[in-house]
Amino acid sequence: MKKIIILFPLFLLIYTAFATENPSKKDADFQIRERMQVISKQLGVTCTHCHNLKNFRSDEKKSFKVAKKHIDILDWLNTKGFSGNPKVDCYLCHRGKVQPDFIEPKEH
Repeated sequence: MKKIIILFPLFLLIYTAFATENPSKKDADFQIRERMQVISKQLGVTCTHCHNLKNFRSDEKKSFKVAKKHIDILDWLNTKGFSGNPKVDCYLCHRGKVQPDFIEPKEH
């Protein structure tokens, strides 16, 4: 009985050490989710427009691949393109629509 009393708290300590997620990973996951919520509002869509709900990392949908490329473009523009000023986001072109209103310029 004494062994159980001694080992049980030790087991709990070990279990909680392994069960807790890496805080930096948790913060990164939170930041990704937060960014996805902003993007979905700027495009007027829900998660299922780009994501497979059974596997959010899956790139089987064309819209996922396109969105990933566009996010890379935004990141590049915000870090190298405009020297951080002004900030660009999806709303700049999309204005709350999946398909932005774009009219080809007329040739002169």
